[in-house]
Amino acid sequence: MSLFAQLYHALVRGPLALLQLRGRAFGLFLVYLLACTALLALAGHLIIAHRQDLLAALSAYLFPESWRFAALQVIDRFLRAQVRGVLVNATVGGSLLLVSALLFPLKERLSAAFEARAQLTTDPVREFPLWFQALEEINLAVLFVTAQMSIRCERRSRSCSAT
Repeated sequence: MSLFAQLYHALVRGPLALLQLRGRAFGLFLVYLLACTALLALAGHLIIAHRQDLLAALSAYLFPESWRFAALQVIDRFLRAQVRGVLVNATVGGSLLLVSALLFPLKERLSAAFEARAQLTTDPVREFPLWFQALEEINLAVLFVTAQMSIRCERRSRSCSAT
């Protein structure tokens, strides 16, 4: 498939496929959107409301009690020293990861309903078992965290690089 054809499918045909949703697939799509919205709103609220508690728990996990005040200062300074783009990227990526990891069963049901309605294949669909899909989501989370930990930023130069 040529580059133009790939772009056409990704930018035109893909979004227009939402117009083909009917019945069960449309209902599952609405449920998925509502679940995504609720999940992200809840996560955002909890992070904002319990920021200090989360930082304290992180420092309590990583450091002995006599080091906790210094650890909180180091964590706070570390977060301030990061280039804004890296923090935004980590937030967006983490949000997508959260949705993907927690809502994959619903996403799979929506996908199956859409594929059946659109009759994209005549072959019977053999989905991977749910436990295997969960394992794949865990692998994705580990890969994401590893990639995030490999980014090193220097505030003075405002540049980031992978280590």
